[in-house]
Amino acid sequence: LLLVNITNNSTAEYELFNGSGTPIGEFRPVLNGNAISSNDPAFGDIVAVYPAFAATVSNGRVSLSINKDWHKVDGGLDYVKAHSQLTAWTNDTSHGFAQNDIKVSYKITSVGSGETQKFNFKFRQLATWCKFEFDFTNTSEADYTAESLQQITITAQDGSKISGEAAIDFSDRNNPVLGEGTTNEVDWTFNTPSSMRLPFTRSMMMFPAVSGGSEMFKITAKTNLRTLTFYATPKIGLTAGTVVHFPMNIAAFTKTTGSIANMTYTDVKDATNKFIYYGTQNCILYTAAGTKTFSIAAHEADDYFHHQDGTTVSTNTKTAPTKAGVLWHEASMTKPEVTLNGTNLSVKVTNYGNAVVAIYNAANEILWSYHIWYPEENPEGTSGDPMPVYKNTKSGTYTVMKMALGAMQVASAEKNNTIGTNVKGCGLWYQWGRKDPLGRPYQLPAAGSATAVNTNGTIPVVVYNPNGTAIVTETANTNGRFFTNTDSGADNLINVVETMVAAGYAADGETILTEIDKAINGYTYPVSADRYMIDLSVKNPTKFANVLDGYYNNDWVALTNNNLWGNPIGYNFPYPDSRDVYKSIFDPCPQGYRVAPSDLWINFTTTGANSTNFLQFNVKGNGSATTVAASRAIYNANHGWPVYYEGEGTTEYDANGTATNYIEPTSGKTDFYPASGARQRASAALTGIGANSYAWSSAPYANNSPLSSGMYMLQNQMSIPQSFSGRAFGMPIRCVQEQS
Repeated sequence: LLLVNITNNSTAEYELFNGSGTPIGEFRPVLNGNAISSNDPAFGDIVAVYPAFAATVSNGRVSLSINKDWHKVDGGLDYVKAHSQLTAWTNDTSHGFAQNDIKVSYKITSVGSGETQKFNFKFRQLATWCKFEFDFTNTSEADYTAESLQQITITAQDGSKISGEAAIDFSDRNNPVLGEGTTNEVDWTFNTPSSMRLPFTRSMMMFPAVSGGSEMFKITAKTNLRTLTFYATPKIGLTAGTVVHFPMNIAAFTKTTGSIANMTYTDVKDATNKFIYYGTQNCILYTAAGTKTFSIAAHEADDYFHHQDGTTVSTNTKTAPTKAGVLWHEASMTKPEVTLNGTNLSVKVTNYGNAVVAIYNAANEILWSYHIWYPEENPEGTSGDPMPVYKNTKSGTYTVMKMALGAMQVASAEKNNTIGTNVKGCGLWYQWGRKDPLGRPYQLPAAGSATAVNTNGTIPVVVYNPNGTAIVTETANTNGRFFTNTDSGADNLINVVETMVAAGYAADGETILTEIDKAINGYTYPVSADRYMIDLSVKNPTKFANVLDGYYNNDWVALTNNNLWGNPIGYNFPYPDSRDVYKSIFDPCPQGYRVAPSDLWINFTTTGANSTNFLQFNVKGNGSATTVAASRAIYNANHGWPVYYEGEGTTEYDANGTATNYIEPTSGKTDFYPASGARQRASAALTGIGANSYAWSSAPYANNSPLSSGMYMLQNQMSIPQSFSGRAFGMPIRCVQEQS
């Protein structure tokens, strides 16, 4: 809050100390600041504007600024970080002090019931709170629901000054009035895009300069794929201190391509450069030593990254594969033999392990890469030991691979899980939406040990340059990195914040969610931040994209893109006949399989929901556990849970609803999820090896959260699905058989 003496223009900054979200607030000087010592506010010399950002004092007058991007004004980013309550324009109360609501004080000479003399200001909003209520779900014109809204621009067509800065007239201290604003347009780029899969609201303030029924607004909505422009006339005028609703139900508007009229809209698809991918599978599974040949023909993806089977595209010198080679392989594995023959790639493997092979253009740039997976045991099972079938889900029946993607053996609580063998049940780590693996743990603790061993280590790998020369053999302990940069030897990371700044998408790390023209293959295209990061990840399949805390919704693409694993609408599960859920070109599972849906694991608790109560854990052996410690011992003994995917346990409750006992199913089947840990999104360091079990799902949402979903289990918690705080984590994957 900024206190202003309107007699001599002196100012002082105060912080809200008491009364957030209420009409009455107590303010105290900012730490190490000075209090104003002028006349008592009740006598009229001092006024206040909340928050302090909104007020400017110049030439004997106080002005109010609205709809500034406080992150980008001079010094604003540092201020926002220091004042965490200044986050978003999300509150629509005219009286409460909450986040960025702008309030101006007016004179009071007495206090009401329950108030005290220290509350010597009352406040009102001088602007209008405008709620734009978008609903893109009920139209057949286009599948808008798979997109996300990034930016809206509101324009008063007759030039009324609805935003900017306006002087406050304090002639009548009991009725402060705003003068005219400085602009007829509000341009708001979101720090976090809004998914259009469900109706949502975006709110902003405007100066009350529009009279109802006489002026048309132009509302431009920019999604990640198109620009929608709406024309509508408010039925009521903007009035200070009120809330005005703008229902943007697309079904109520008429689509037009030319003339502008009330309640019409236009739809313009963005021009983008083609996204080319190679082949129709990213993981080649070997169940025996030998050679496999697969197509690497070039295809053009659509905006949602569907596979376009049978539709190939011509290539040029930048996009044509000219050679292929091994990018890395696990040190215990003999280097695979790779042969490029036109649009076919042949890879020969002789012993077990994981590898990634890549195809290059003439400039030695990686065009695409493929995971070579040859496990010691068959993840598809045998006739006598088939894959598990998960039946108790929301959406149907799923046949699940017997091990995590990239594991060497089927994980099992019955095995003699000793150091050197239990780690073979751990899969590779993946960032949500990426197709390339990023290492797996070197080893787990010994059976029964609660102490992780070599938690900073990954399976040793041999790395090659484009000419096929081995340039480094990684040891097991590499400070949490998978392997080093093949050129410089530095940590093998893509720092997303630094990348966004260097590429021109951000200032001081804050995302500018607009497209930037980039020269590509002799042509100039507008390239969005997410497309820039997707292209960069394809060219650098060995690099972990780390995102510092608090940036870009902790997402490695910087600008949220829900299409990467074929579940853009955010459904928790893929219905067999759903056109909205598909296997995308970035899905890392072998042909015939896809990343698991998020409802795969609901049988793992007796409630089918997240739980921290061990009496609700549907775990083999848990029926004999009478204490938390005894339940944890089951997990610690083998560093993972033997969970029932078939057979439903029962939790008994007393009259007060308190869980008292867990009864195991009389018959059932279990699956085992080892505690293979994860890679941290901010540092890429390894975490939770031997302590935590994770698995990604294809759903970009969990429980209506903007964060991606998956499964998370540890010794005292089961979360199914779990909302993970960022898609930049590296975690394992369980693949399910595609449904026909």
